[in-house]
Amino acid sequence: MKVKKNHHMTSSEFGLSVMYRILKKSGAERVSDESADELRRILEEIGVCDSKKCRDMSGHAGRKQ
Repeated sequence: MKVKKNHHMTSSEFGLSVMYRILKKSGAERVSDESADELRRILEEIGVCDSKKCRDMSGHAGRKQ
């Protein structure tokens, strides 16, 4: 899956503290602000991309969108 960089995102659906916890659970001893913010950006872009695909598939199947 190709994820495009979008530096214009100003608000987030995910809290930054959650990103710190995810990175810590994955084994990181220390987590920078930049890495937590980058993980948040990537997860949001994947979620938006998947949501658009789901919407398109439901429309193709004749379901309400």
